[in-house]
Amino acid sequence: MAAEATLNKISQERWRWIIQGQIEGRERDILSGYLAAEAKGEKKL
Repeated sequence: MAAEATLNKISQERWRWIIQGQIEGRERDILSGYLAAEAKGEKKL
């Protein structure tokens, strides 16, 4: 039982890590787009 609980916890933590990485990647992409638009002189929304 303890081993199964440990594996479940590791699995959940792995998924959280993956999702957090995706969120951070999207935030970087959005910021990069804003900075690129600003560099071109375009207005931000």
